[in-house]
Amino acid sequence: MHAVNFRRWHKWLFLVIGAQMLMWMIGGFYMVAVPLTIIHGDHLVKESDSSAFVPPNAADLNRILSKTDRVLRIKPAPQMGETVLEIQFPERKALYDLAQDEFIDPPNEKDIFRIAKEKHATAASPAKIDLLTEPLTELQGRPMPLWRAEFAGSFRPTLYFSPETGELISRRHDLWRIFDFVWMLHIMDYEERANVNNVLLRSVAGINLMAVITGLFLVYYTLGKDRRSKKQFKSGFVASVHKWLGLIIGAQVLVWVASGFGMSLIPHDAIDERHMVAERAPRYLSADDIGAVDTEIAARRDAGLWELRNVNGAPAFILGAGEAVEVIDARTGALISVEKATAERIAKVLYNGEGDLKTLDYLSKPGVENRTFYGPAWRADFSDKSGTTFYISALTGELQAARSNLWRVFDTLWMFHMMDYVRANSFNAPWIVLAGLLSVFIGLSGLILLMKSFTLADFLPFFLRPSHTVSISQSECGTATFRLAARRGETLFSVLHKNQVALDSSCGGGGTCGQCVVEIAGAGPQKDVSKADNRHLTREEICDGKRLACQKRVDHDLSVIVHGPGAFVEATVLSNREISSGMHEIVLRFPEPERHVAGQYRYFKAPPYKLDKSEYRAATGSDQARPFVSRRQEIRSYSMSTPSGDGESVASFIIRKMPPMKRNAPPGVGATYVCSRRPGDVLQVSKPRGAFRVRDDHDRIVMIGGGAGMAPLRAMILDLLIVRNDARSFAFYYGARTEADLIYREELEDLAARHGNFTFECAVSDGRGSRDKWPVCHIHELAERRLNVAGAKEEFGGTGFYLCGPPAMLTAATKMLRKLGAAPEQISIDDFGI
Repeated sequence: MHAVNFRRWHKWLFLVIGAQMLMWMIGGFYMVAVPLTIIHGDHLVKESDSSAFVPPNAADLNRILSKTDRVLRIKPAPQMGETVLEIQFPERKALYDLAQDEFIDPPNEKDIFRIAKEKHATAASPAKIDLLTEPLTELQGRPMPLWRAEFAGSFRPTLYFSPETGELISRRHDLWRIFDFVWMLHIMDYEERANVNNVLLRSVAGINLMAVITGLFLVYYTLGKDRRSKKQFKSGFVASVHKWLGLIIGAQVLVWVASGFGMSLIPHDAIDERHMVAERAPRYLSADDIGAVDTEIAARRDAGLWELRNVNGAPAFILGAGEAVEVIDARTGALISVEKATAERIAKVLYNGEGDLKTLDYLSKPGVENRTFYGPAWRADFSDKSGTTFYISALTGELQAARSNLWRVFDTLWMFHMMDYVRANSFNAPWIVLAGLLSVFIGLSGLILLMKSFTLADFLPFFLRPSHTVSISQSECGTATFRLAARRGETLFSVLHKNQVALDSSCGGGGTCGQCVVEIAGAGPQKDVSKADNRHLTREEICDGKRLACQKRVDHDLSVIVHGPGAFVEATVLSNREISSGMHEIVLRFPEPERHVAGQYRYFKAPPYKLDKSEYRAATGSDQARPFVSRRQEIRSYSMSTPSGDGESVASFIIRKMPPMKRNAPPGVGATYVCSRRPGDVLQVSKPRGAFRVRDDHDRIVMIGGGAGMAPLRAMILDLLIVRNDARSFAFYYGARTEADLIYREELEDLAARHGNFTFECAVSDGRGSRDKWPVCHIHELAERRLNVAGAKEEFGGTGFYLCGPPAMLTAATKMLRKLGAAPEQISIDDFGI
């Protein structure tokens, strides 16, 4: 029972990292629910009026450059006055006032007060101004000192300014501070809040990935098994919310965790473009760098923002911003355009690698990899192993971005993580907000269920827990047949499971399917009754001592009656014959006569065993001849192919061989073991179990089967015709790959000839060698042709459909029947537990 193991792993994994998972979900929802523009504080400041940013004349600029050296850039500093310029040097910035024709002092506290008031969106006066000299966490490592202007009001808005120029550096408020705090929790970097590659994050993300995979398996297993059972949907409010939300967005949660884990494994330095770009010595502006360009500049006075700096080795004015930017040669006044030859030269100069320039393409608009930039660009691809690509602005000739294959992997993971499938750089898309909200409910409901699933005894080592005895009886005889040792705090379900006493369960012991019912001696109507017991059991059943084994914890010696076949008995192999190249018929004799219903199955134990080469080939049907060793016990279920019997001690089974899927891979352990047994060998087999049987309320019966699905359907047919002499009309459609695989064909054809109410038809998917005797098609296609007649939908009202076979056949046949008008409750499926 894989669900039991998955549930155990799921529970303990989330005990270890459940709190972090919940913080990821709550923090992630906050980060995507609050618009990023608000987090950035765009609403706190006024936009500058760029119409006043007009470059001075060439003579003034040359005069400034003649007074100093090592100038990298000149641009306006309107916060300090209309005539003030910002001069950038390699290590510092300075202010120059054109009106005074000299450098001026940096801003003081009075200047910062004025600038902060002018910058604030409501022109409010700052409540406090101070000069910071020690680093602040909320400034994310920005170098000190900085001026801080704090304002009164909601969310404590704060603006930070450069002590050199008075330029606005950063904005902060309480919503940003919350964002920064949850980001710290999100990446688990509690110091710098920036390292997305730390070992703690990688470890926890890896554990979370396993926990989510086990959770998805449990959702699939719980909802996928026993679809006809109404009990599985009676899970309690919290469990139902958790299960259905897991079904709705479980795949996205898996994508979040998997992509987050993947991103944490990619070193941030490996995707940083700096290692791909060659370092170049800066070229400084100098006197006489600016020619007679006043006329050309004046013609573009409405360009707005401007700055003077070197562009690809030549002094130039950068006018405007975004897509409206223009680059003017500072010496000639000519409009600079970046042609292909120029872009090629720039790419080769910037490249810091061992490859060659492979292709150079013009992009009229940004693509996925340079989507955060404006305007046309040149894409330069290099022939190195890392797949380096440069994007060079076709407007300015500047490098927009450098990309590599590792960056592309990271970017794809980021796309899935943010659900930004249209690559719109949206942090707040409505679908991720909705998914984030639902994930919070998953986390909260999961936390509640996790807390309810543990007791104090779970945290005590086994050897410290008191021992108890669980006496197991079978409902057929009511006497104790064996005793099991248990430790206090264990669930009865886990005790039975680890001792190979199989119970029906589709949720693996979670209390949601209501199938693992046992009877506990001495349990009254008020004793140890859980909420799950009340949901799944009637009042009469509870008064009779019935409980769900997964809800009952061992706290004293117990006497338990396992209803149905809980124990295994020894059955002797009477015969083992190959009935087709891929299937065996096994006939077993049981120690005592017993009753079963046609359609039921039994569990088989496959203990550790060895096969020599000839045994291996015969049992698997493989073309390989090699010895095989199975080192642990496995349990598999196989349907009986014999009719219902009351007091019968012989039953037959159809076992499909399970050869290895690829060379040197292991075969199917259970099927190979059973197919290798010889007459006289003894097998450990459970009592009959399962609810796949013919219902008496159907007026007409249609069976569709394939492969080993013959077993329960043949049992039903023999039961209806031979044992019960049932007069209802019924048909059987059976499909196989080839004519040789049509097992029991002659027997069924003979039954159809002797019983007018029974029809049998078969089809093969591979018609080679069939001599056109049977239709060559999939069996659901043949059944559809026979069923799809005039008035078929009306006739379906009293028809019962019984399906058993390979998963693909079951899916196709179910889809066909639903298309023809059959209701879900009319379709019974035996999927062999697959």
